[in-house]
Amino acid sequence: ISRSLAVSPGTVRNHIKQIYRKLGVHSQVELLAAFREAA
Repeated sequence: ISRSLAVSPGTVRNHIKQIYRKLGVHSQVELLAAFREAA
């Protein structure tokens, strides 16, 4: 992801953390569960 967006891996990790925080999840598994509930 970082290469295709021309940003550092740390930037990608930071953005992912911010998305998790805004959605109230702590992991990719919780994120997928939240999406399934919303669907």
